Amino acid sequence: YQRRVRGTMKSLHVYILYLIVLCSLSLALNNGVGLTPALGWNTWNHFGCEINEELARQCADAIVSSGLLAAGYDYFTLDDCWQSYRDASGVIVADPNTFPNGIKPLVDYVHSKGCLLYTSDAADEEDSV
Repeated sequence: YQRRVRGTMKSLHVYILYLIVLCSLSLALNNGVGLTPALGWNTWNHFGCEINEELARQCADAIVSSGLLAAGYDYFTLDDCWQSYRDASGVIVADPNTFPNGIKPLVDYVHSKGCLLYTSDAADEEDSV
């Protein structure tokens, strides 16, 4: 009798575990969000501080022409060394020597390619975008 009860309890536990897994799967949304991590390319990893507006545009072009955008690499990160200072309102101003047109035209260009532009600067919280 005890073997039958133990076997029944074991089967019951497996059945309950199966129901929990099945219910958790049914609660997930099927909207495409989170199927892959955010994918992108970061200027710092290759150029460090040797980045400028023209080179950034060339990199955006390369993301598209190499097929990275089609593969899901839609984030272009302009990481550090693009900024010069903060204005009186606290807005970060692009370095006029390396980004003479500012960041807005670059943002528009990157967006026209189908990418999203993310800017980052120094790790200091006061200077982070």
